[in-house]
Amino acid sequence: MTPIQILMDEHQRILRTLDALEQFAHRLERGDEFDAGDLARFVGFFQRYADRFHHAKEEDHLFKRMGDAGFPADGGPVAVMLVEHDQGRSLVKKLNKAADWPAPLSEGKRSKLANDMLAFADLLRGHIFKEDQMLYPMAMNALPDSDMAEMEQVFAEIRAEAEQSGELTELERTADELAERYAAG
Repeated sequence: MTPIQILMDEHQRILRTLDALEQFAHRLERGDEFDAGDLARFVGFFQRYADRFHHAKEEDHLFKRMGDAGFPADGGPVAVMLVEHDQGRSLVKKLNKAADWPAPLSEGKRSKLANDMLAFADLLRGHIFKEDQMLYPMAMNALPDSDMAEMEQVFAEIRAEAEQSGELTELERTADELAERYAAG
């Protein structure tokens, strides 16, 4: 599997979890009980899987290689992706703080939290679209086969380490459970 396909497959798990986060936000807006534990699980997934597992591959490997191929990190598409990673981290920090809010939440806090969740989901959906539809095709056209092969090997090693530690299985299970619990409908 190519490194780009690996990243795109990871995007699919992130998108399914974003679907669940949006449903969580809509339920909160409707007045459903606030589940701080589930919010903490969402935060944990996005911090550990989306950021430390997925974004780290992009930042530490793909974007660096793209920089070597002439895509600057301080302008252009790579710079936009880096800024959006930071924006996502900032929103996840807000969600993490909200997980400590004592229930029941006031109407104002419910609204703020739901808005932050939806803003994060909107940001990440747009980000993933730009990567899948624009940035990744640019990388496939610009990077030599040797870079792709090296990244494929590194990504396989990262995955194997995460599987061996049990972290990847735990994160995937968390995402699946949240997606099931907050299925649309």
